[in-house]
Order: sequence, then C-alpha cells, then structure tokens
Amino acid sequence: MSSNRKPLWRTYLPRIALVLLVTGIIEWFYFGFQHIDFSVSLFSSGDGIGGVLSVKDLLIGSNSLKGWPYFQDLSAYSARYDALSRIFKLFCGLFTKNEELVFNIYLFAIPLFNVLVCYLVLCHFKIREWLAWLAALSFGFCPYVQYRMAGHFSLAAIECIPLAFLLCVWCVEDPNFNQLGEGWCRYRRNWASLLFTWMIANNGMVYYPFFSCFILCVTALCLVLKDRRTGALWAPLTVIAEIGGWLAAGFLPTVWGYIQGFGNVAMHGAHRTAAGAMWYSLRINSLLLSPKGYGIPALKNLVDQYLQYAAEHDSFYNENAYAYMGVVAIVGFLLLLVCVFSSHICVDRKKQLYGRLWLLSRATIGILLLSVLTGFGTIIGAVITAMRCYNRISPFLVFCGIFAVTLCVEFIFQHRMLQQKSKKGTMLRIMLYVAIVIFFFYGLWEQQGVYLYFTREYGESTRQAYEIDDAFVREIEQEAGEGGMIFQLPYMRSFENGMTGDIPDYDHLRGLLHSDTLRWSYGAAKGSENDMWYSETSSLPAGELVEELYDHEFSGIWLNLDGYAAEEGAELEAELCTSAHCSEPIRCGDGHTIYIPLAGPIR
Repeated sequence: MSSNRKPLWRTYLPRIALVLLVTGIIEWFYFGFQHIDFSVSLFSSGDGIGGVLSVKDLLIGSNSLKGWPYFQDLSAYSARYDALSRIFKLFCGLFTKNEELVFNIYLFAIPLFNVLVCYLVLCHFKIREWLAWLAALSFGFCPYVQYRMAGHFSLAAIECIPLAFLLCVWCVEDPNFNQLGEGWCRYRRNWASLLFTWMIANNGMVYYPFFSCFILCVTALCLVLKDRRTGALWAPLTVIAEIGGWLAAGFLPTVWGYIQGFGNVAMHGAHRTAAGAMWYSLRINSLLLSPKGYGIPALKNLVDQYLQYAAEHDSFYNENAYAYMGVVAIVGFLLLLVCVFSSHICVDRKKQLYGRLWLLSRATIGILLLSVLTGFGTIIGAVITAMRCYNRISPFLVFCGIFAVTLCVEFIFQHRMLQQKSKKGTMLRIMLYVAIVIFFFYGLWEQQGVYLYFTREYGESTRQAYEIDDAFVREIEQEAGEGGMIFQLPYMRSFENGMTGDIPDYDHLRGLLHSDTLRWSYGAAKGSENDMWYSETSSLPAGELVEELYDHEFSGIWLNLDGYAAEEGAELEAELCTSAHCSEPIRCGDGHTIYIPLAGPIR
C-alpha cells in the first residue's frame, strides 16, 4: 500500500524558503540595509574592522601581513570554536573574494538564521506556524541582536539558544532521550543532540556554550528534585558532555600551541581579572527599561533622564546597559517570575504547558542568580577569569520570555470555547488573532532602531570614509612598493588596547583592509617578540626611532595624529619628517593620518 505522505524536505523546504524571504524583506527595511553599499564595509572602526579582516584571513590568508618585522604565524594554533560562521563565510567565498561583501552578507544573514532556527524549534513544539513566525521575528530582531551587530558580531548570532532549550525540554519530557542501551543508535533524537550540541559549541564565542551548560545544570537539578533519583541526571549530563567535548576539540590547536611555547593564542595575552565578572554583570533594570520609552514620548523622556544619570554616575553602567529585552519578552519574563510562586505550575508530562512553564521559570531564576551584580557568576569569575561578561546571557532570558508568551497563547487557542464552530467561537478566534498580531507587531515596532539602524546619512559617511582610506593606502602602496613594511604610531596592543587618545581599538588595522601586499608593525599578539619590539621602538626619540626602522628595512611610518594632543602631534610629525628627510608626507583625506616615507639614511 503506497503512502501519500510527503518527504520531509518537500514539507519543510517551501516553508523555510518563505520564512527566509519574508524575514529578509522585513530585515532589509527594519535595519535600514537599503541605505548601505554592500561592497563597502559597514563599520570603519573597532570590531567592525576585525570582522572584515577575519573574513579576509579566511579567504586569502592575510594573517601574514600583521606583526612585522618579527612575524609569527600563529594561525595554525587558533581555536576553532566558530565553525558555523566560518562555514557560511567560506560558502560565500566560493562566489566572491571581496571580503567586505562577504562580511556584509554574513551580517545580513545573522538575524535571518536567528529567526529561522527559532521558528523551527517553536514549530517542533506544535506552535501554530503564523504564531511561531511572529515569535521568531521578535527573538531574531531583539534589541540585543541590534546592539551586537555593531560589534562582536558572533554574539549577535543567537540562533543556537533555542536549540539549548529544546534539548532541556527533551531531557524533561522524553524518558528515552540520551539513555544508554541497545536502541541508542536507532533513536533519532540522540543523533540530533550530537548535531545541536556541535552547533551550540561553535556559536557565541564560548559564552553561549557555557550558558547553555548552565541551563542544563539547572534542568538536571530540577529533575533530581522532582524524581528523587540520580538516574534523572543522565540525559542533561550527557548533553553537557557533548557540548564540552565539541568545545574541547575546537581548542585542541590552542592547547598544542601552548605546549609549543606560543602561550594562550586564543586570548592573545589579554589581561582579565576576577573583577570583570562584577563589572560586566547583568542589570535587571536594563532588561526592562526601553530606551524608546515603549513608544510613549513621556516615558521616553523619563527613561532618557534615568539612563543619562546612570551613565554619568554609575561606574558599573557599561556593556550591561544594552540588555533591553523588548515588550514581548518582558511580558513573558514577568509571567515566568509569577510562575515561580505558583503552586499549580509543576512538571506534568500530561500537561505540557505547566511543565514547560515550570522549566522556563526555574531557568529564569537560575539565570538571574548567576548573572546579576554580585551573583554566583562573580564567584565563578574568580576562578575562570576569561568568562566575565555575564550580561551576555540576556538573550537566553529573551527566548524564555518569548517562548512563555507563545506557549500561553497556544494554550488559549486550544480552549474548547475557541474550538467551537459557532458564530460566537468564530468571533472569539478572530478577536484573539487580531489582538495577538497587534501585540507582536507593536513589540517589533517598539524594538526598531533601539540600538542600531542604518540611515542614509550613515551609509554615505561610511562609503566616503572607506573611499578616503582606500585612496590613501593606494598612495602608500605606490610609494612603499610590494611587500613594503609600515611602522604604525602611536603604539597600540593588538587585542583590547582600548582608546589611545581619540583612536578607537583596532584602528591600526584600517590599512590592512585596503592592501594585500603591505606589511604592518601592528597586529602581533601581546607579549610576543614583535609586540615588545614595537612597544619599545615607538617610545624612542624621533631620530633614534627612524634609525631603528632603517635597520629593519621599513618603508615608512603611518602616524595617526588622533593619538596625541594637537601640539604634541604636530611636533612629532615635524621631528619624524626631519629625521626621515621627508619634505612632504602623504596625507590622508581624513586630515588625521599621514604617511612618512623612509627613503634611506643620508650619511
């Protein structure tokens, strides 16, 4: 007897294509991508430069252009915990080697994948498709994503967070999940767990795998307290082991580099302290206070006054200020806090709504206890200093809140009154449809442009800055020749240096964006031979500095005057030009950066 059942790919592929198409159109206008030239880097400073160069390193191997004259190739020892983004960039690289274009496509794709995975996870939980899509839009476009898309782009990719909660629900609801026995290999969810944990381990710069393991620990504790047997630990601990195993495999090159004497290549010598976990903790008020005042002008003025006061007087008000959840997630967050105190909300496999709200409410409390100021994260931070930014757990709370709202709406739709085919039942369904759609679209509208929105003016200024730098570097290439070495002033560490004068972090990488042949003094790992030489040489008097550069066959000096006071910069420029016998340096169109050629000493 033949089956009329369609293959899974024929069932889901059209839905996935439709979700991506409609979501892409919304994102195009939602984030203002219509104002952007995709062939030009969207960000011309800070982490934006690093993001484009990571693509360039991946596609053409530009890593060898940084950290001269004592270059060390450490690329073989870099950790591989970002396989998801690397695979996507490499795929795009099959069609173009333009790193700016590939980076911008990757940036545009981040919210799309956030929405798609969330949509598929909610559909798995039997949430009706239109509701799942609205909820996924709220999650994929949440304010946290907007904030992170302007820097630390890997953190904007939150698509694996729904997968972490999916695994937690399986641990609670499925007694056969990840249980040892003869049927392990035949159980599809066990294989799905291996795939999902690999994705989680390769997403979110180690933070999201760490937080996912924490949520699984909360799940394990809840199961033990509910079932009163240690056997309940097996499924969540197995999932934790899978995440840890994939993550450890990604760090094997770094471990080998450490054994070889190159130090911690993953951290590049960055200095982290236990206090960082307190400085970058989560703030509940930041979760709830909308910078747009929820779309109400009077409330916006009040919030603006509060935020301005906090920025001026609160020393802990830094990255953790950008954790606003959005209206939909806030409603769910408050609902879950109420559920914690409700005696009716408990694990019951026959009543999935109660069981899932029970799990989400416990996860919410666990997240708060871990991440808030002086929470348990500050204790963990004393041991694992590299894990310091516990505010980055906020998208987990966003998903909890949105998932809780979605579950409750789905439960209401299943009420027998709404299932009636009478006129009254039809009217109630229509009213509920309209109310839910309005609520979700209001939440989406209220989130728009909270932290990021590409305006026409921004697009034009970015393109102009890019073209100015490109013309400047082309002149340097003509002057220095292929393979010329460029010494960059002022000295800046290549990882987490912070501002030097008015120069933002990583600004010395601007030249590398526009040249595939020039070699630069900046870019070596902190504490390396080149970094120490670079630091010592930059502090020499102008005459001695130029002589040192002659000895090492440098072609010229890149001088960014924004790193100095006006008089100090002008004096240094004059001294360097005199020592280098340069009557007229090459000047960048930005008016702040100059290039002083080194023609050779006149003795």
